[in-house]
Amino acid sequence: EHSFDECEMVSINIPSGVTQIGDSAFKDCANLSGVTIPNGITQINYNTFMNCTCLRNANIPNSVNSIEEKAFFNCGSLTSINIPSGVTNIGSAAFYMCNSLSAITIPSNVTQINDLTFYGCGHLQEVNLPSGLSSIGIGAFAYCSSLSSITIPDSVESILYTAFYECQNLQEINLPSNLTELDHALFANCSSLTGITIPDSVSGISSMAFYDCHSLESVTLPSGLTRIEEGTFANCSSLTSITIPDSVSYISSDAFYNCTNLTQIYWNGSVHTYEKFNTKPSYEPSGPANCDG
Repeated sequence: EHSFDECEMVSINIPSGVTQIGDSAFKDCANLSGVTIPNGITQINYNTFMNCTCLRNANIPNSVNSIEEKAFFNCGSLTSINIPSGVTNIGSAAFYMCNSLSAITIPSNVTQINDLTFYGCGHLQEVNLPSGLSSIGIGAFAYCSSLSSITIPDSVESILYTAFYECQNLQEINLPSNLTELDHALFANCSSLTGITIPDSVSGISSMAFYDCHSLESVTLPSGLTRIEEGTFANCSSLTSITIPDSVSYISSDAFYNCTNLTQIYWNGSVHTYEKFNTKPSYEPSGPANCDG
């Protein structure tokens, strides 16, 4: 461990026959720009290249099956990386703040994107997710400000809070059909997002899920939705109308706070359910309800 911690070397060729690189082996080697990793290495360990801010490329051999937590943390010059098809695990914050990384393909054997994996990858434009993926962790793609679209496979059942927080260039996203909840601040500050269709599998939308999505014009809510929590659509200033399904039994009083252009809310549920709402548009079962402010 810490074999070459804070070293001054510019490049390194790890000789064949080496089968393991210890935790934090090249941590804080700020001048390291290139590394050759031999076939036979099975994992890139914890903090291995953390804060190697000049590292531009790292050729990962096919023998590697795991990239551990913070392996390439804050490698701000890393422009591309090929993750071998045999990799089954990519640890939390593995590529945190790899700001020059522009594209990534996740191998088919990876089943989860862990917390903060690609947090702050500001130039990441292309992400290819595998069809067997089951979950996306907390803040996994937060602050990926160049990401304009992403296709999430239907196998995904869980996307945790702030996963796409402040992806300011994200214009479109498809949500998987097995998702049951939109978590807290999931798409908050996605200021270029223009429309969203929420699948029928979703029963709840958590607080601030679409907070500050200024360009959001179109929202399709699922037929089985039961709750819309606080600040869900707050500051969505381009939203002019929305249809609330009659399955909804709770709307927070500030769910649509400062939606300055929202003038029509369609509601075809019962008067009894309507009376329980904290947010009460004028009840109009046959057409749109008009809201002032």
